[in-house]
Amino acid sequence: HGLFLRVTNDSAELAAAYEQSGQFDRAAAAWDRALQNQPNDKLLLLNRGIARWRAGDQTGAEADFEAFLAGRETDATALEQRAKAYLDLGLMEAGHADYDRAVAARPNWLSLRSRCMSAKMYWDRPHEAAEHLKYLQENDPKEHHHYFWLLPVLLEVGDVAGYERVRNLMLRRWSQETNAMLAERTALVCLLLPGSEKDLEIAVRLAEAAVQSSDYTYLQWHFTTAVGLARYRQGVWAEIHGDLDQAQQYFKQARANLDSVLENLSNRDVDKRALAGFVLAATAFHLKDEDAAALLEAAETEYLALPKFDSGMADVYICRVLRAEANEKILGTGYQRLDQAERLITASEFESALEQIEATIIASPESEVVVRRATQLVHQLILKRAEVLSPTSESEPV
Repeated sequence: HGLFLRVTNDSAELAAAYEQSGQFDRAAAAWDRALQNQPNDKLLLLNRGIARWRAGDQTGAEADFEAFLAGRETDATALEQRAKAYLDLGLMEAGHADYDRAVAARPNWLSLRSRCMSAKMYWDRPHEAAEHLKYLQENDPKEHHHYFWLLPVLLEVGDVAGYERVRNLMLRRWSQETNAMLAERTALVCLLLPGSEKDLEIAVRLAEAAVQSSDYTYLQWHFTTAVGLARYRQGVWAEIHGDLDQAQQYFKQARANLDSVLENLSNRDVDKRALAGFVLAATAFHLKDEDAAALLEAAETEYLALPKFDSGMADVYICRVLRAEANEKILGTGYQRLDQAERLITASEFESALEQIEATIIASPESEVVVRRATQLVHQLILKRAEVLSPTSESEPV
C-alpha cells in the first residue's frame, strides 16, 4: 500500500508504516498530518484517499479522489495515477475509465498507452487491450513486444484475419532473428494457428535456433515447448496433405519434446506447463494414444492453477488458444457446448447456460473431463448469479 508515497516528512513515513500493517484508520490520520505540513502536495491527497477507502470511509475517500484531480481533469499523468489507485482498490470501472481518459488526453504518448494496455491485459479486458496493441504495433513497428502480445489477443477476440496479417508482418521482420528469446517468442505466437508452408518453415527454424543457442540456457525447457509446438504443427500439415507416415514421425517427435518439457519444467512454471500439456494432449489425439483425455485433464489442472490476476497476460492468452484446440479435438461438440455455456454465464444468461451444461453431461456422462469442467461452470454460474442479484432482493434470495 502507499502506492504513491513521496516521503516528505515523518508523518508520511508513519502513514506508510500503518498501511503496511493494515492499520488504515491510523494511516489516514497520519496522511492528514502530512497534508497539514504540505497542503499543496496532491499525491498526499491521493494517498489519504486510498487509506480512507481501505478504512471504510468511502465518502472521505471519494472527496480526496475528486480533490486530487480538481483543476487537472485532462492531465494524463494525474489521471493515470488515480487510475492505478482505483485499480489497486478493486474499483475496476473507475480505474479503466481514468486510464481511457488519460490516453484520450495524450493519444500519441506511446509509453502511457503501453501501460494502459498492460492494465487491460492484466485485468482481462482483451477487446480494449487489442485496440491499444494495434495502435502500438502500427506506430512503433520495430518493437517486438507489441507483436508478441497482440497476436494471441487477436485470437482471443476472434480476429483471425487480423492475426494472419500481423503474423505475416512479424515473420517478415524477425525471420532471421538471432536473439534466442525473440526467436522463441516469434515462433510461439506465429504457430498458434496453422499457416502457409513458408510461414511454418520460418517458425520452425526460429524455434530450433532458440533451443540451439547458448543464450538463456536457463530457459531451455521453455524454448523446447516452442519446438514441441512446431513439430505438432508440422505433423498437422503433413496429415492434411496426405503424408501420413511423415505426420506420425512429427507427432512422435512432438510427444517426446513435450514429455521432456513436463518432466523438467519447475512446478512454478504453471503457464508453460499448461501450454505444453494442451499441445501434448492434442498430439496424443493425433497419435491415437489412449492417454489423450488424461493428458487433457492434467493440462486443465495446471491451467486452473494459474494465478487469478495473471489471467490477462500474454502467455495465458497463448495457453487459452491451445487449450481450445486440444479440447475441440478430444471433446468435440461437448467442449463447444461448454464454451458456449461459459459465454452465456458471462452474459448473465443463466437458464440458457444451464441448458447447455445439462445437454453436455447427458451426451458425455462417462467423460471425466467434461463432467469436471461442467461442475466448475456450475460453480462459476452460482457465483456470477450471486453478484448479479441484489442482496436486498425479496423475490429470490441469493
